[in-house]
Amino acid sequence: MKPRNDLACRTFSAFCHWTSAVRTPQLMGLFFLLLLVISVTCSSLYAQTPGAGKVYTLDECLQLARIYNLDIRRAESQMASAGSDLTNAFGNFLPRIDFNMGYNRQLDVKEEPITVESPPGSGVFNTVIPSANSYSMRVGANLTVFDGFNRESNYNRAKARFASADLNSQYARSDALYSVRNQFINVLRNKEIVNTRREDLDLGEKELDRIRIQYEVGKLPLANVYAQEAELGNKELLLVQAQNDLDIAKSMLIASMGLDPSENAEFIDSDTPDTVNQKDIDAFRKQVGTYKTALQKSMNRRKDYSSIEKQNDAAASSVSIARSNYFPAITANAGWDWSNSEFNNFSSGRPSIGLNLAWPIFNNFSRSRQVQDAEVEKQRLDIELQRLQHAIATDLQRAFLQLSAAEKELEITSRTLRSAELNFANANERFNVGAGTLLDYQTANNQLINARINRIGAVYKYLQAQYLVEFTIGDLD
Repeated sequence: MKPRNDLACRTFSAFCHWTSAVRTPQLMGLFFLLLLVISVTCSSLYAQTPGAGKVYTLDECLQLARIYNLDIRRAESQMASAGSDLTNAFGNFLPRIDFNMGYNRQLDVKEEPITVESPPGSGVFNTVIPSANSYSMRVGANLTVFDGFNRESNYNRAKARFASADLNSQYARSDALYSVRNQFINVLRNKEIVNTRREDLDLGEKELDRIRIQYEVGKLPLANVYAQEAELGNKELLLVQAQNDLDIAKSMLIASMGLDPSENAEFIDSDTPDTVNQKDIDAFRKQVGTYKTALQKSMNRRKDYSSIEKQNDAAASSVSIARSNYFPAITANAGWDWSNSEFNNFSSGRPSIGLNLAWPIFNNFSRSRQVQDAEVEKQRLDIELQRLQHAIATDLQRAFLQLSAAEKELEITSRTLRSAELNFANANERFNVGAGTLLDYQTANNQLINARINRIGAVYKYLQAQYLVEFTIGDLD
């Protein structure tokens, strides 16, 4: 912002100098145009200055993820494809209607009058002119009456696949939104760590100024100044590392939203708690219940599990479709045919109806192969369903273990933080009156900072453990 203002001031000063020295209107107009171009360019550069990014809340992040997340969009496209398949399966119950129209001209026909006895033996002769043109028209309808329940099985399979795609889309959305929540917590945690490191650095700079003054008046040796400068360098390094972790967390969050990870953005949230007490822990434990009750609930609520169940139903319908080839197929048809050498006299068209029976006796074992393939696919999905049950049970066990560990870390970091605060207060007081050493003060300060950072990590780690348990159960949308 400052460089832009300096450039604008210098340009404006030059303009004033030119207007006082140059009296030609054309030159003044040209310089004014140049000033306008420079102003627009500076505004564009200022708009691209780092730090001018958008600020997102958690709700905005979730809303953007619902729109732009690639996994969600892919699942929705698969659901649209399954919907088209369902429409096509329903269309097999409806008659098929075709309309054909044609024109033909014979090139070797001479259109000359000839005499024709009509009817033969009547003694009545007519003069006709042969036509090289030929017109035809047909309207036909076909309806499958029976095909060994192939249509019914195909429709059931399409319904099951559409339901599976819908459930898979819901799970993809839940998974993406869980990832956004998890990454958002990472950003909040790293922001708190950066703030803590920056406060520690500010405090270290003030302590360095104080130690230098005490050294100048002869109260402290020069070694204390060097020790504090080295300690301040370590604090600067830790702040740079914390800021880098924050930038990486932001990029991962933006990427999980489906946006450009290089976008400059900030994240704020007033709803996420920055502390957790025992009442909150007990309430959440009561909400999720025991491991066994949560496992039973997850089997009923997990969309990915329900999706596999629907795929299993579709596989059962595929077996029925393969077996329908052993039955005959009966189709009914109706039509209207017309042909003439001129495009008129449509009343001469001929209507027709029919019924067809087709029953393949032997097709080189193709039907048995289709049945076997369908049954193998059904067995594979049965195994996949069992595998997913085992995976859900394992994930839920891991989530409960992480929750228990996070609860213990909350209790430990709470005690440690209280002790570190008391120890730092005592070391600071002793150092101020000259009864303590600089090393004791620095050690107590580092213990306090580490305790604060560990407490921050424990609080947000517990929130992430809550999200993981809810997501594994299927309660997190």
